Amino acid sequence: MSVSRTGKSILHAVNWEVPLGESWVLLGPNGIGKSTLVNILSSRMFPTQGSVHLLGRKMGTFDLFELRSQIGVLGADIGRAFSASERAVDLVALGISGMTGTWGDGRDATNLSAQHLERANHLLEVFGAKNIAQSRWGVLSQGERKRVMLARTLMPDPKILLLDEPTAGLDLGAREQVISTMNLLAKRAHDTKDRSIILVNHNVEEIPPSFGKIAIMGADETGAGSILFQGGIKKTLTSTHLSQAYGIDLQVMRTDNLRYFASASVIIKYSDILQAKRKGNDD
Repeated sequence: MSVSRTGKSILHAVNWEVPLGESWVLLGPNGIGKSTLVNILSSRMFPTQGSVHLLGRKMGTFDLFELRSQIGVLGADIGRAFSASERAVDLVALGISGMTGTWGDGRDATNLSAQHLERANHLLEVFGAKNIAQSRWGVLSQGERKRVMLARTLMPDPKILLLDEPTAGLDLGAREQVISTMNLLAKRAHDTKDRSIILVNHNVEEIPPSFGKIAIMGADETGAGSILFQGGIKKTLTSTHLSQAYGIDLQVMRTDNLRYFASASVIIKYSDILQAKRKGNDD
């Protein structure tokens, strides 16, 4: 599958399969085509060449609106459309139809049923946010808002879950809460085999331990964005692969809690020198 716009190749020869039950990280530098690929996976864009199959159906052979309820997308901008006065539980429940608010005068924009509200409360509880169900959107912290949006994205029980930089703009505590939530989602998807999850991110240290696969994007021989390496994280997320994708000498390490860390090799080497000096002084 390839994508070109105004004579420029944006994506070239992308060949990628994500079965149900698998959780993938999509990693790569800015401007390499990750957003374009997400737009295609969310059925918002067609490729220029090649074909795309979503949930076993070829794009272009059926009404995409039939499929979109089965594709959940968590982007950075959806929360900007929410009114500060809306309750968290209502915003989650409204995810069943994609609406971003109620009428505000006692009428319900979608005639939410008791079952809808029950599911919304359950999802908030799953994500450790039951205590904010009745809180207004305007008073929630950034971390709380992300968990509300995650719960909302899952409201229609999508088969494909696209998480586009869900930790962007969060402080350390909120980031770790969201990573923990994504880790839980990946575990459940693996156990039930009823959902595919794709996490688009820039930072390897934000990869939840339960995500088992990774696709690393970079410029191919044509200069367009492509998936250079893909497969199990342990074998694929290497210093060599990351250095090639980002065009800089990088060192990747895996920590004791199964999280990853990456930095320029020169920084790692300098850190080793400092550590050796400190050890020498201690001796």
